[in-house]
Amino acid sequence: MPEADQSRVRELIETFDAFDDDNDPHGERDFGTIYQLGDGRWTTDRPRVRDDERERVFWKLDYYDRDLQFGSEDAANPAITRRVLTIMLADEY
Repeated sequence: MPEADQSRVRELIETFDAFDDDNDPHGERDFGTIYQLGDGRWTTDRPRVRDDERERVFWKLDYYDRDLQFGSEDAANPAITRRVLTIMLADEY
C-alpha cells in the first residue's frame, strides 16, 4: 500500500468514532473498518454500493498482560496492560 494511503488509514484509525450497535454490540470499541472508495478516498463510512469499494482495512485492539503472554486481567489498568494494535487488509483475514 502506498505510504500516503498508509498514513491516511492510520489517521482514520486514530480518530475512529463510527461505533454503533451493529459494529460494536458490546461497547468495547476495539475493532473497526476503514474503506477505500472507488475514487481512492478513504472513509469510515461503509459504501452503500459494494462496487464503490476498492479496499477494506480492519483494525483490532487486543489487551495483554505486561509480558504479552495472556489477556489482561483489567484492560483499563495501564499498569498491568499492554495494548496491541493490529492493522490488516480485509483480504488477509
